[in-house]
Amino acid sequence: MNSDDLKVPTISPPRAGTTSGPPGSQSPRPPLWFGGLRRPSLWLAAALWVAANCWVAFTGGNTLPFDWPARADRSVAGHLLDVNLALVQVLLLMGLVYLITRRRTPPDVAARAPDRALALRETLLLLGYGVLGLAGGFLLARVFGWHPFGLHLAGTIFGTHAHLEPAEVLTWAGYNLLVYAILPLIYFRRRYSTWALGLRSSD
Repeated sequence: MNSDDLKVPTISPPRAGTTSGPPGSQSPRPPLWFGGLRRPSLWLAAALWVAANCWVAFTGGNTLPFDWPARADRSVAGHLLDVNLALVQVLLLMGLVYLITRRRTPPDVAARAPDRALALRETLLLLGYGVLGLAGGFLLARVFGWHPFGLHLAGTIFGTHAHLEPAEVLTWAGYNLLVYAILPLIYFRRRYSTWALGLRSSD
């Protein structure tokens, strides 16, 4: 088997507003968000989030158990407010995207995926690769006497109050670009098409 055998054919889904039957043969579908609001898992997650906020607010004391240099002067309630407002911003962006794309035909992402066994194996391998990437970033940074390399630059959220040297910043950016973007792209582009990877629009 070669790499071409694993490529998903580039079949475009129907254009927005088209149907497979005669006009009027299909009843209008409810909006996507309507089905999401009816999921018990959504309400369970919301309840757990509220409970977690209440627990931290009432038991957190005067400080949270990690160093947060960007918000060193904020109270626990202020930290919680910052985090929740950031999530509200994300929800508003999701709503904006939905409004812009609500008339489009939802893409059949499952049709682009490989069979279940291969997808599971690649998912587990990708998670393992991510762990190795973090471990490699930790070791590389320690060799040069820098803060451990993570997905965020040290100090942007928490980790240090010190100003970082340009060499550390550029090395962190280059390492993350290579490990988390370039190498995975090279590997998966040899196995799947840009359409299967979601890198090319179907509309």
